Amino acid sequence: MQQRVTIWGTANPVPMYDVAFRPGDNLWTDSVLVFDIDSGKIKWGFQYVPNEGWDYDENGVHLLYDAEVNGRMQKVVGHFARNGFFYQLDRTNGTFLNGTQYTYDLT
Repeated sequence: MQQRVTIWGTANPVPMYDVAFRPGDNLWTDSVLVFDIDSGKIKWGFQYVPNEGWDYDENGVHLLYDAEVNGRMQKVVGHFARNGFFYQLDRTNGTFLNGTQYTYDLT
């Protein structure tokens, strides 16, 4: 059965740079959220950087593809995050598949 979903990246928490003013994870900032189109409810989400203070908003492109991961075919959502890591998540349920550092220089 085909899922009817829409996938969105989210931006940073506010106030942005002083984490002392907003303790905790600040869920669902700096995340990917998957919404059921028919109900509008969140099906799943993954937070890339809980309580971040470095402007790592993640509302950029999320790639949808099928790929072999850990020896089996998966439906994947991939994202080059602003924290320097490329993430692969199972796009049917949000399970973390892997993350790979793609840069050593973050400014």
